[in-house]
Amino acid sequence: MTTISDLSGDLVGEILTRVPLPSLSAVRSTCKSWNALSKTQIFGKAARKQFLGFMVMNFKVCSMRLDLQGYFFDLSIKPLHIFNQVEIAEVFHCYGLLLCVTNEEITRLVVWNPYSSETRWIQPVKSFCRDDMFTFGYDNNNRNHKILRLNAYIAEIYDCNSNSWTVLDVFPALKVINYRGSVSLKGNTYFFRETITKDIFLSYFDFTAEKFGPHLDLPSESCSHVLSCVRDEKLASLLETSEKLEFWITTKIDTNLVSWNKFLSVDKRPLTRFLDGFMTRTFLIDEEKKVVVVSGFRSTRTNTCPYQTAHIIGENGYFKCVNIGEARKTDQLGYYKYNPLVFSSYVPSLVQLKGENEVIN
Repeated sequence: MTTISDLSGDLVGEILTRVPLPSLSAVRSTCKSWNALSKTQIFGKAARKQFLGFMVMNFKVCSMRLDLQGYFFDLSIKPLHIFNQVEIAEVFHCYGLLLCVTNEEITRLVVWNPYSSETRWIQPVKSFCRDDMFTFGYDNNNRNHKILRLNAYIAEIYDCNSNSWTVLDVFPALKVINYRGSVSLKGNTYFFRETITKDIFLSYFDFTAEKFGPHLDLPSESCSHVLSCVRDEKLASLLETSEKLEFWITTKIDTNLVSWNKFLSVDKRPLTRFLDGFMTRTFLIDEEKKVVVVSGFRSTRTNTCPYQTAHIIGENGYFKCVNIGEARKTDQLGYYKYNPLVFSSYVPSLVQLKGENEVIN
């Protein structure tokens, strides 16, 4: 009688290639040989064309897939069980790994590889603070992942290879840099920088040199920008005015220069009933399918509870609005958590997480 373990390596590879990436963890548990094979090769490539990434909704990390066939689409959002017992406040994506910041009285950090299901808790020199800001990148010399931590009192960088923290002298930059909505591209973390005169620039932190880079140009001088990443290849910027949504993608980016090309322009006026009260939090672009997914929250005059929404925007006026759930009230003062985070297409990685490896609980 033939068993699963008797199947040829080629046949097992063909089977695993067709498995959606979020389901690979369950498939690995089928037998030891499948588990060993999946950790030496990247599988799930066939399903990767549909799988777009991750989002955070009401403190839960969810996988997100968008299948677009012509003008028919299927948006699938699925909570991940590994985070069942922990609330996640923020997530940063870099080269196949996610840095997760917990929503707890005492903040904790954990790095997670969704492909291998490995996790690694990051221990601080002292306790993390609620007002800490984090960015995630890697050293281009050896692909060693690093974490930048900033607050009003300290700036330090964590080296994943050496499992150590080093204090950095970058305090002059703290007064003018906003890290919300930062994205990682080819090891560097990009973000918007606001000067004392309220001018907005694009800037970045170089994790190889461990220093901040110079100002880079944005597609427009408008201060209404949202930043995203197209796979691990290009930056994207959403420019919103009173009449238009404009999506721009970089054609060139280096240490001192960036150039942009307009990807899509949308007239907001015919979409007033969908965009009224809507505040953009983040977006992603699928260049191949020429579609944009914009996520955020929307409040209405008749309902005091805002709800989280995804807008699917395509060519020739294609537009679809999807309600993905009410925002959760976070405290007795009535504040809500309505900042779902969406990442551009996730590319699996075989990066191993050396150190403490456990299921989050």
